Amino acid sequence: MNNIFIPQFTITDIQLGVGDHEFNKALTLFNKGAVNEIKKDFLGFNAIVSGTHEYHVNVDCSSYDRGNCDCYIGQKDEPCKHMLALAIALVYK
Repeated sequence: MNNIFIPQFTITDIQLGVGDHEFNKALTLFNKGAVNEIKKDFLGFNAIVSGTHEYHVNVDCSSYDRGNCDCYIGQKDEPCKHMLALAIALVYK
């Protein structure tokens, strides 16, 4: 049985799924320490990710591209660099 609070994806899954350009933007955010206040919730994890603004982000533990962000890309139901940065943080935590 899978633990619902352990990401069911890897760094390789993220990188292959989004490509190098988007992955590198997310990795830069993660390396800068932009992913803060990570908390568990009933679907996965949520956090504040600092970018141009502070964004409220959540990611499902089963898939790095399931979640949302209040940035303009996240509002279109597309994975954004903030979601990906949180997903990277979850894998490395």
